Amino acid sequence: MSVIPKTTVGFRIKYWTEWGQNLVVCGNDPRLGSWDVRKGVFMRCQHLGEDQLLWTGSVTGHFVGSFDYRYAVVDGDMNVVRWDAIVRHAHFAPAMPEGRGGGSDDNSSEASGSAVGYGRDKVEIQDTWEFQSHPENLFARESFRDVALDDGSGKTVERVLDALPEPSTPMTDDDALAGTLASLAIEPPQSRDFIRIRLEVRTLRLLPGQRLTAMGDCAALGGWEKDLAPVMNLDPATRTWWLNFDVSPEDLPVRYKYALRGATRNADAMETGVDRVVAPLGWIGESRDSSPGLSTGTGGGASSQSLRGQNGVGGQNAPIDGAPDAPISHDKVKVRLGPGPSADSPASDSPERTRPNGGRAGGRKSHHRSPSRIVARDGHFRYPGAWRGSGLAAPVFSLRSCDSVGAGDFVDLRTLVDVAHAGGMNVVQVLPVNDTTVHNMWWDSYPYSSVSVFALHPLYLRIQQVVSEAARIAGPEHANRFASLRAEVNKAKAALDLKEVDYEATVKVKMSVARRCFEAVKTPFLNSTEFCEFLAENAAWLKPYAVFCALRDLFGTAQHWRWGSLGSDNSAGTVTRLSQPGSEVYNTVALHYFVQFHLDAQLREAAAHAKRVGVILKGDLPIGVDKASVDTWMYPNLFRMHTSTGAPPDDFDPNGQNWGFPTYNWEEMSKDGYGWWRARMSHLERYFSAMRIDHVLGFFRIWELPAHTRVGRMGRFRPSVPIRRHELEQRGLWFVDRLCEPRVTSSILREIFGDRDGEVAGRFMEETGHDGHHPDGRAINTYRFKAEFSTEEGLLGSDAFKIRDGSPDWLVEETEAMRKGLLHLQHNVCLLRDPEDPDAFYPRIEMQKTSSFNELEGWSKDALNWLYDDYFGARQDKLWRENARRTLPALMTCTGQLVCGEDLGMVPPCVPPVLDELGILGLRIQRMPHDEGEFGRPNRYPYATVCSPSCHDTTTTRAWYEADRHRRARYAHQVLGMQGDGQLASCFPPPMAYRVEHVEEGSGAQRRRTSVGSVGAEDLSGAGADGAGDTGFIERQHPPPDKCEPHVMRAIVRQHMASPSVLAIFPAQDLLALEHSYAQRPAEEETINDPTNNRHYWRFRLHVRLEDMLANSEWLAEIRDMVNESGRQDGKMTT
Repeated sequence: MSVIPKTTVGFRIKYWTEWGQNLVVCGNDPRLGSWDVRKGVFMRCQHLGEDQLLWTGSVTGHFVGSFDYRYAVVDGDMNVVRWDAIVRHAHFAPAMPEGRGGGSDDNSSEASGSAVGYGRDKVEIQDTWEFQSHPENLFARESFRDVALDDGSGKTVERVLDALPEPSTPMTDDDALAGTLASLAIEPPQSRDFIRIRLEVRTLRLLPGQRLTAMGDCAALGGWEKDLAPVMNLDPATRTWWLNFDVSPEDLPVRYKYALRGATRNADAMETGVDRVVAPLGWIGESRDSSPGLSTGTGGGASSQSLRGQNGVGGQNAPIDGAPDAPISHDKVKVRLGPGPSADSPASDSPERTRPNGGRAGGRKSHHRSPSRIVARDGHFRYPGAWRGSGLAAPVFSLRSCDSVGAGDFVDLRTLVDVAHAGGMNVVQVLPVNDTTVHNMWWDSYPYSSVSVFALHPLYLRIQQVVSEAARIAGPEHANRFASLRAEVNKAKAALDLKEVDYEATVKVKMSVARRCFEAVKTPFLNSTEFCEFLAENAAWLKPYAVFCALRDLFGTAQHWRWGSLGSDNSAGTVTRLSQPGSEVYNTVALHYFVQFHLDAQLREAAAHAKRVGVILKGDLPIGVDKASVDTWMYPNLFRMHTSTGAPPDDFDPNGQNWGFPTYNWEEMSKDGYGWWRARMSHLERYFSAMRIDHVLGFFRIWELPAHTRVGRMGRFRPSVPIRRHELEQRGLWFVDRLCEPRVTSSILREIFGDRDGEVAGRFMEETGHDGHHPDGRAINTYRFKAEFSTEEGLLGSDAFKIRDGSPDWLVEETEAMRKGLLHLQHNVCLLRDPEDPDAFYPRIEMQKTSSFNELEGWSKDALNWLYDDYFGARQDKLWRENARRTLPALMTCTGQLVCGEDLGMVPPCVPPVLDELGILGLRIQRMPHDEGEFGRPNRYPYATVCSPSCHDTTTTRAWYEADRHRRARYAHQVLGMQGDGQLASCFPPPMAYRVEHVEEGSGAQRRRTSVGSVGAEDLSGAGADGAGDTGFIERQHPPPDKCEPHVMRAIVRQHMASPSVLAIFPAQDLLALEHSYAQRPAEEETINDPTNNRHYWRFRLHVRLEDMLANSEWLAEIRDMVNESGRQDGKMTT
C-alpha cells in the first residue's frame, strides 16, 4: 500500500510592518485556518538590514490536492490591517509515487535514491507582497486595459493571448482538462540530487507577438545567453508566466531576470532592476535583492545591451522608471531626478557573476534539509516605464459645437475625444450623465441628484440624429413632416446658442421633438429587432424608470409618497401593470423607451469611437440619489428616507453641505451582496472604461443629517461609535439636556440681535426660566424655540422671512441678519441626540466655537474635549475601515473599469491604506493638499493618484490665481519657482522629470531626493514648507503677473504633467487658458459649481466650439509637446 508522505510547506515574504503588527498566512485548507486569520499560520520575522523584514512560517500535513492562501497584516487584537492583494494558488504533486514504500525521514538516506522517496517532503514558497496600487495592476482592470493597450490595430489583450505561440513545455492532457489549477501543479524533481525550481511572474500588459523568457546563470536558464533562454508558459486566466526546471544544490543560488521577446528582435527588452535570486531559506548568502557579490546588471554582456535597445532610462524627460517586482504602495514611492546609476549596467561591471571556466560563484549549502521544490513568485515583470496618462475634463452639457442645441450632447462627446487625441492625451472625463428630472425646472441641472442611476438624461440627446432616423423609418411620404421638424430644430439651435445653458428651454425642445418623432414611427420602432433586444437587456431598470416618469408627469410631482396607492408599497406591481401595452399610460412609457434607446445608442457610439482611437472615457458615479427617484420608489428598504446626506463644515464651506440625498441602509444592502451597487457599476461599464466614485469617503462613513436640516452643520457620521450616556456620567456630565438643547439666554439674544432682542424673543421663543443675574441684578432669562421654529425646515420655511419684491435694501439686510442669527442659535449646542437610541450622543462638530460650550466650567470643557477628540480621531477607525472593506470590494469585483475615488475633505486615517489595498486611485487637487502646507506639490504626489490643478467644485485655476494677490505671490514663488523681475518679464523653470522609484519588497525606507533649486524643492522662496514667510518682501521686489497669462498656465500644466501621478487631468477651461485668445472671457464666468449653494444652477458652457479647438493646430501642438516631454507620450507604454 502506497504511503503519501507529509509535506512541510514553508512560506516567506518580505514586508515592512509597523510596531505591533504581525503577518499571518491563511487559506482554505484547515491547516491554514480555513480563512480565519486567528487560526492561520503566524509568521516570524527577522531584519535584513535596516529597512527590510523577512517573514517566514510553515505548516506540515498531507497536502494531496491544491489549496489557496493569502497573507494578512494583523494588529495586536487580530484585526486585519491589510490583505495581500491577490489570493494565491498552490498545488504540489505528492513526493512519493504510488507503489513506493514509506521510506525514512532522514533526508540523507540512500534507500530511496530519489527526492520523491522522502518520508517527509519539504517545499518552499518565496512570495512577493502584492499591492493593488502597483503600477502594473492598472492592467488588471479589463475595460481600462483594452483601451490603454490598444495600439490602433484593434487587437485587445484577449486577441494577443490567443495569438501567442505554444509554450516551451506543452501541457499534458490532464493539464488541459484541469485548466489553471493543473497548470500550477508542481511535480517533484526526478532525483533527490536536484531541486525543482518554479518561477512565476505576471505581465498584465502585453503587446502583439510578445513572449516572456527567463535568463539566468544556470544552464537551465541559458547561462545569460538570450538565444538559449527558455520561453515560459502562460496561464491566460491570471496572466502568469511560469517555468519549471531542476538544478543541483551546487548551482544555488540562481540569479536570473525576465526578458520580453517581441515579434522582432528590436522589440526585445530585458526587465529593469537588480538580478532576482532564488535559494532555499537559510542558505548562507541567500538574498533576493542586490547584495555584495551579486550583480545589479542585466547580465549577458553585449547581449544585455542589445536587449535594451532604445529603452534605457536617462535624460530630463525620461519616462517614469519601471515598477520592480517588489510591492508598491502609494506611500512607498520615492521621487528622484533624472538619470542615476543605471540598473542595466553590463555584466562586465560585475566580476563575481561568473567564475573562469564556467564555475559557479557562491553555491553554499546550509545545515538545513534542502527542499524538494522552491516556488519563486516574483510579482510583476519590471517594465522600463510605468504607464501614465493625461486628459481633459468637461461636463457634457458644457460642450459647444456647430450642431449642438442649447447644450452639449453625446455626439459632441465624440468630437471632444478627437480634441484630446489630437492633443496627445488619452483620457476624457465627464460629470454624471444620468437623468435628474425631478422638478421639471432648472433645479434639475444638478447632475449628482439622479432620478435614476441607470437612465441617461434627455438633455444629452443629439435630436437631429433622432429626426433623421425617424424620417428614414417613416419613409418619403412623410418628408414634409420631418422637413418641418428639422426647421424647428435649426431655429431652436440658433435661439439657444447662448453664453450659458438654458436648461429648461433646451430640455423642452428636445423632448417635444422626440415625442413627435416617436408618434410618427411608434409601431415600427416598438416592433423592431433592435428595440426588442434593447428592452430585453435593460428591462430591469428601463420599465420602472419609464413607468415612474409617466406617473411623475401624471401627478405633477416626483414625490412618490404623494401618489397614494401607486406609491412605493406596491411599486413592483405597478410597474408590471402599467408597462404592459394597452395600459392607461403606456404611450408615455413607450416614449421614454424611445428616448433612452437613442441616448444609449449615441453614448455607446461615442464610447466605441473613444476606444478605437485609444482614449479612455472616464465617467462619474454619484454617491447619492434623489429622494424622489425611481430607486427610492422601487427599493425603499435600501434607503434611510428620514435622513439627508452631506459633508461637514470645512475651510471652503463653514456651514457644511446638505445634498438632500437619503443615506443608505447598508445592512439591508448587504443581504444580496450589494446587488444594487454592483448593477450600477456594471451598467456604467457599458459606456466607460474608467470611473470616478464621487465622495468615496461615504463608503467608510457618511455625514448624515436629519431630514429637516437645510445646511450641513448639525450632522454626525454614520456609521460611528457614539458617546454613550454612561461615558458622560462617568465624567460628571449629568446635565445632558443643557448640552443637547440650543443654549438661548437673554444675554446671547442681546449680543446677536442688539436692540431687536425683545422682538426675536417674542416672535420665535418661549421663556423657560432663569440662569443667574446680570451685574446690575437683572435676571438672565433662558429660552427655547417655539415648536413651529424648532427645526431648520420650520424656521427657514416660515413666512417670517418673506419680504415683498421691491422692499428697501435695509429691510432685506435686517431680515437676512435675523435669519442667520436664529439659525446660529439653533446650532448652539454641544451634543446631538440619536433619535433611534436615547443613550447615544454625538459631539456637534466645531462645538468649541459655540457659546453653549464656552459658558461651561473648565472641567466640563476638558471632559467634552476629550470625548470630542476620541469620537473624531480615535474610536471610529476600525469601524470605518471594516465598513469600507465590506462595501467597496462589491464595486471593484464587478467591473473592469479603472476606479478613482474622490477623497477630498475630512479624510480619516483609515482611508488611504484601504484605497491602496483595493487599488482605488486617490485624487489630488493642488489647492486642497493632503499633506501639510498651503499648496499641494505635484512632484510629491503618489503614483496611485489622479492629479489636477482644479475641478468642477472649485473655481478655475485662472480665477483662483487672480483672486488673491498675497496667495498668488506665495504660489508663484514657492510652488512654480518664479524667476525674473515679475509681471511679463517673469519666467518659470521647467519642472523636473520625475521617475517613480519603488521601495523593494515592502521596505520601510521612504527617502525622497529632490534636486536643489528644482521646482518642488523645499524653500524656493525662503518660506517654510507650510507656505509661511516674508511674502510681502517677495511681492515688493518680484511680484508675479496679476493675470494668469498663458505662460503662467503653461508652468502649472507642465508641473502637473511631470508629476508621478498615473493620470493628470485638466479641466477644459485650464487648457483653454494656454491660448491667449481663449483666455479673454472673465475667469469667474468659467466656474461650473458653487458647493456652498445647494440651489446652484449648473449651466456653464464653453465659449469655444469643439470644431475650432480641433482646427487650432498650434494650441494642440503645445499640449502635445507638454505630454511628450513629461513621458506620458499619448498613453503609450515604453518597453
